[in-house]
Amino acid sequence: MGDTERVCPACGARVRTSVAALRYVCPKCSQHVQLQSSEAGSGDEPPMDVQARRLKVRETVGAKPDEPALSVGRAGGRSKPIPIRPKQRRVSGAVFTFSHIASWVIFFVLGGIMAGLRYGGWLDPARLEMMRSASFYVAAVVHVVVVLTVLHDSVLAGIIGLLLPPYALYYLFARSDRFFIRALVAGILIGVGQDAMATFSAHWVRIVELVHAYIRSGG
Repeated sequence: MGDTERVCPACGARVRTSVAALRYVCPKCSQHVQLQSSEAGSGDEPPMDVQARRLKVRETVGAKPDEPALSVGRAGGRSKPIPIRPKQRRVSGAVFTFSHIASWVIFFVLGGIMAGLRYGGWLDPARLEMMRSASFYVAAVVHVVVVLTVLHDSVLAGIIGLLLPPYALYYLFARSDRFFIRALVAGILIGVGQDAMATFSAHWVRIVELVHAYIRSGG
């Protein structure tokens, strides 16, 4: 058998190969091309443009047998490979429903405990005062966890949430799908949110007063 010319489906270059060859490597783009058995072993090759249209190729470098092949089509008067996109993994409805139900259970249990500790009289006055004093620091830890969670989803949103804590909470509850973290954050904030905001407001007022005093004193 003699040689024949074939068209590389990746770059369109003409490659001279043996008629009986089952695969070849394009010298121009280094594309590994595997031929179907019907495309090799015959000296009567169809016209090269027709051959390029019906030729089906598979990338053999690092490819697995079950990976989708590339088919060749016409685009702009030139043969080009058309990749088949892999299917995206879908989350089953059962898993989705379980996550929702479990997160709601966590929220109600944790939120009920925190509400009982803070507002239900479960603690004596001394322990309640300790809880109120620690609320600001607990809320700060929660904020760090929320920001790290948002950063995992979006770097820009995480940076904004670091500078603006309300935005981090908005992103977590309105745009993120971290159901369990939502439940934990919401449950904890039921017990510490009010006191944490009161402490933050007092610190902020104190900072503003110091700045005003510094400006009035002329620096």
